[in-house]
Parts: sequence; C-alpha cells; structure tokens
Amino acid sequence: MASEKSNTYSNDLDGAGCKIVYNDGSKAFNKGFAILCDKLRSELMGATVVCVDMYSIKYDLFAHLSDYGKIDISIILKVFKYQQFSYIIS
Repeated sequence: MASEKSNTYSNDLDGAGCKIVYNDGSKAFNKGFAILCDKLRSELMGATVVCVDMYSIKYDLFAHLSDYGKIDISIILKVFKYQQFSYIIS
C-alpha cells in the first residue's frame, strides 16, 4: 500500500489518497496468495494454513483514520515502511 500525495496526479490516487497502481498490485498479489494457501490446505491435510490479507487491514486504517481515534500518521508510516523491508521474497 502506498500513500504518495506529493508529485502525483490526482487521477492516480484513490479516495484515501493512495496510489491506485500500487493498490491494484497488492490486491493481485493477495488474490494469488489466497489461491496458493487454498492449494496448500488441500495438499497438507494435517497442517493449518493461514492467509492474512494485511492490505485490507492497512488500507482500512488509512481510509478511516478518524474511526480509530487520534492517530499519529507518521508513526504508522514508519512501522509500515519497516515491515516492507523486514523480509525478502526471492
């Protein structure tokens, strides 16, 4: 999820001020990940496979900040930025 309001055309942003192209990429990834989790569930009968859609959780937070009380957005952005680089997919 990317929120880059500066140097961005308004038609590149959704209603929450997030870049549409990045969000579309996140949605596509999560759809593929959910399919993979379903496949693993059917192949690994004794295992518990959990698929967590972090995009939806984070997007809801950005889109409805006031619903969660007084939140310092700079702290949230720092946490999310750290999470982005805390793992490498190869």
